[in-house]
Amino acid sequence: GERQRVALARAIIWEPSVLLLDEPTHSLDYTLRKTVLETLQELNRQLNLTLIHITHDPVEARQVARTVGILNNGRLVESGTKEQVFMNPRSDFVKNICRESAAEDGNRISDEESSHSSTKLGSL
Repeated sequence: GERQRVALARAIIWEPSVLLLDEPTHSLDYTLRKTVLETLQELNRQLNLTLIHITHDPVEARQVARTVGILNNGRLVESGTKEQVFMNPRSDFVKNICRESAAEDGNRISDEESSHSSTKLGSL
């Protein structure tokens, strides 16, 4: 966590309007991850920064993003507000991401009689 905080301090000293964050919480335990994400959200509010947050973790994306873009093999497959993308996914790729992340979180309620799944993210 200290490396991430030092890197953030080095970046914001230049007063950028946009900050690119590539997996800023990768390999952090839950407590440090939460601290880094809270710090990023506070910086966003205080400094009015545009944060481009790259992550492979859909739970993290839902936590910190207002707008989400989902890439598959280098191509943008969906974009919009996090609610639009995660609650009403249009592509099979994003639907699978939602199912997998909900199952990992233990939030999945499946109907064994059909292929329909309901999650805290919405119905899939």
